[in-house]
Amino acid sequence: MIMFEHIKSANVNSLIFSAILISILLLFKEVIEPRLKKRHSIPVPIDLLLVIFSILMSWLFKFNRNFSIQVVKSVPTG
Repeated sequence: MIMFEHIKSANVNSLIFSAILISILLLFKEVIEPRLKKRHSIPVPIDLLLVIFSILMSWLFKFNRNFSIQVVKSVPTG
């Protein structure tokens, strides 16, 4: 795959942060969410919570300056 050919040029900090978030998402969806469904009928919006968490982490720790992770400043509509 082309992705693995260019892995050496990837930002390690970005890969680590992404892997952590994906791991949390998978853990929640596969392990925690089924257990919560047995007890509560209200779903937990883990996707939205992770987006908010990553935005806060990016802002608090200044990812663009401290870890060389590119941060999207504004997303155009449409």
